[in-house]
Amino acid sequence: MKDNALIVILIVLVAYSIYAQQPPKRKQKEYVPYPVAVRDYGPGVPAPPYRPYNNSNVFSQIGILTDPTGGVSDIFPLYGRSEPYCSNRYQYYTRTSGYQAYQVEVHYGGRDCMKGYCSSCEEIYDGVTGITIDGYPGVNFTASVYNIP
Repeated sequence: MKDNALIVILIVLVAYSIYAQQPPKRKQKEYVPYPVAVRDYGPGVPAPPYRPYNNSNVFSQIGILTDPTGGVSDIFPLYGRSEPYCSNRYQYYTRTSGYQAYQVEVHYGGRDCMKGYCSSCEEIYDGVTGITIDGYPGVNFTASVYNIP
């Protein structure tokens, strides 16, 4: 009988030592969504206007450039995009006419319109004059910008 009691005590001690070595079971955390940041601009302060996402890394033809004096008979396409790093600046270029078309820099307001990091040009609107193109010194072109909704 004493042997049986010793065996039971030994089994209990071994089971307890095995159980004590296991890490405690962790309770699974409840899912709590992150709070959505809502800006409060205060009473009477309007929220800034919503600017829809546009793919500003892609140039698209936005209009044409013509010489109002008729000295240059070519019509040049005007390509543009918004500046990736500056919301109020735009980048523009044009292409030469003919079989081999080359990208040509556009200058407006004394600036090179292909410079980056907020050094590019202001937005060109329909009817704007004073646009120059490399390769045509002394010629001021007029922009005809398409109505894009």
